[in-house]
Amino acid sequence: MNRISEALLFGAWMLGQTLAFAPNYNAAKMAAGRLFYLMDRKPRISSPDENANEFVSIFLSSYIKIL
Repeated sequence: MNRISEALLFGAWMLGQTLAFAPNYNAAKMAAGRLFYLMDRKPRISSPDENANEFVSIFLSSYIKIL
């Protein structure tokens, strides 16, 4: 009988801990959805320049030279 009551108390305690984070979980899901929306959207200003990523390639080549 003692083990059953301990198991029920422990289970209720864990359920309470889990439900305490439910609002944070929903907020995190909404925030992740917003981040994915921002990453997937198309920018309003388009760059006609084909070398728009030139800075990245220069940075990577200088970083490789350091290594």
